Amino acid sequence: MRKYTQGEILRSGVTQFATNFIALDSILEKREALRQMFASLEWYDSRYSYADTEGSKIEDLVMRQPFWQRATAIVKAIKPLYEVLRAVDSEIYPQMGFLYHIMVKAKDQIMEADPAHGRSYINIIEQWWGAQMGKDLHLAAYYLNLRFQYTSGCILPSIDGIGMDETLLDALRNVIYKMEHDPEKAVLCLEESKLFREGSYKFGQRAAVVSKHNMNPGT
Repeated sequence: MRKYTQGEILRSGVTQFATNFIALDSILEKREALRQMFASLEWYDSRYSYADTEGSKIEDLVMRQPFWQRATAIVKAIKPLYEVLRAVDSEIYPQMGFLYHIMVKAKDQIMEADPAHGRSYINIIEQWWGAQMGKDLHLAAYYLNLRFQYTSGCILPSIDGIGMDETLLDALRNVIYKMEHDPEKAVLCLEESKLFREGSYKFGQRAAVVSKHNMNPGT
């Protein structure tokens, strides 16, 4: 096989999901080489091509156009989620303040890439998201990200932008109440969040305004 594909098809990724995606994407790239291999005399002379063997079953699969059509659809639909994993694994941005944003964008891209099956993928994503990640924490981090708070690039647009989005505000309140058990201090935090939302006091200073597009949350 390496003779026709000019190297390995399977390459490891940082997770099992990434490994599977990379493998399927690589198979798509090598589709013509694989077809040539299964049509070669070397293959027909090989014991792997005998009827009822695993090799003959794979040959039959590879020679069917529906297999390639479905594989292409899967790669297009899952690629946005793979890009999320790459972004999380990178050191360009901290994960917390951006993860919710890029996850919502990825789900939109999945639905666009595969309308027929996209909802099934998204249901799985949301099931794992709810089981393994604190939703309120990620919503609050998105809300507190300067890049999205003060720009039109938000993913939950409303008349007043994300600053008055009730879903995000509820998440922020829940996080504050969970982290600060003193009611008076919690109220002070909420008052500070109002200044942040309105871009007033120190949040309105020139340095804060200029840095909103290039300063990472938490720095």
